[in-house]
Amino acid sequence: MTETPASTPDAAAKRSAAVVLGGCCLGVLLVLIGGVGLVVHFATEKPQSPYRLTFAKAGDKCGSGAKSLLILDQTSGDVLTCGLISFSDGDDASRGVFSAAEVQKITDLSKSLAGSAGNGSTADTALSNADQQKVEHLAEDIGRQHGRPPTSPSTLDRVTGVGGVWFLAFGLALLLAQGLWGQRRLNR
Repeated sequence: MTETPASTPDAAAKRSAAVVLGGCCLGVLLVLIGGVGLVVHFATEKPQSPYRLTFAKAGDKCGSGAKSLLILDQTSGDVLTCGLISFSDGDDASRGVFSAAEVQKITDLSKSLAGSAGNGSTADTALSNADQQKVEHLAEDIGRQHGRPPTSPSTLDRVTGVGGVWFLAFGLALLLAQGLWGQRRLNR
């Protein structure tokens, strides 16, 4: 019986080398696409509404954007101000773009949630994440009443973040699998 060219050991080695090379090229391409996706994801600036708030503990260090935010105490729900000395006048800088009535509405909700957080004592309890999200949703609703669109992540942000991670993971897994398979084929 004569051997056909496709069944020779040399042809099988060439096919194996072609599969390994093709898999490696595909893996490198997936890693590059994933890397570019993640770079785009972290390089794009997320839209932020001026109608936002943050929670902090009294005495925490103020961040760089603290002047433009409404800062609430995560324990009591009260408004916190940044600075060594706090002066209150008709245009209170501690409330950002919110009107006095809007700040009152937000603090009433946060204080009621803080009061119901535990046994009535708010000294050692803090607002839960769910309670903080309720207050943040109220602030977003107030922003929408002023014509601000929702600040949920954009499609580009979601696709590049999730897609970048998946492409990177599949590419690295494919490269690892091809390397192990190729090494096993060489050791035969």
